[in-house]
Amino acid sequence: MFERILVALDNPESNEPLITAAIALAKTTNARLLLLHVLPSENQFDYAQTNDTDHTRENDLKWQRCQESDLEDLRSLYKSANAVGVSADIAQPLGDPGQKICELAHQWGADLIVMGRRDAIDTHQTTLGSVSRYVAANSSCSTVIIKNPFSEDSVTHASTTSFATSSATSFATSFATQ
Repeated sequence: MFERILVALDNPESNEPLITAAIALAKTTNARLLLLHVLPSENQFDYAQTNDTDHTRENDLKWQRCQESDLEDLRSLYKSANAVGVSADIAQPLGDPGQKICELAHQWGADLIVMGRRDAIDTHQTTLGSVSRYVAANSSCSTVIIKNPFSEDSVTHASTTSFATSSATSFATSFATQ
């Protein structure tokens, strides 16, 4: 049974389906959550490298605001989980997202990783994003990938959230009865 579920979060706009599914699963199995958002290291942060001192200071301020904003989002999700009776921890390490998710899942003793994916659409197929593919292939535990949590369309977003909740509950119930 699931006792520890790591929830790999990406950005605030896409977190709702993931946290909804994870909370439903945690409530069904009485699991603890680790709400995780991996920040890219500063050299991976998407700013142009320049020797301009003003530009570097501006980038440092943007980096600091990003860290603070993401940590505040994690704290808000932590409070939401606790408000419905789900125990949770938060973590915001720096590094390569795929590697950090796998590393922390192993260190924390996760039974399951819940994460989203970004669709990369070719002419004939949809493939998993590089982080979700890496985690599914390299994690020390099972991984549930919630499809399309990054939709801009509110109708799709709402139906994805509803589907994620019912799927997580069905998934957990099937394990609980075994």
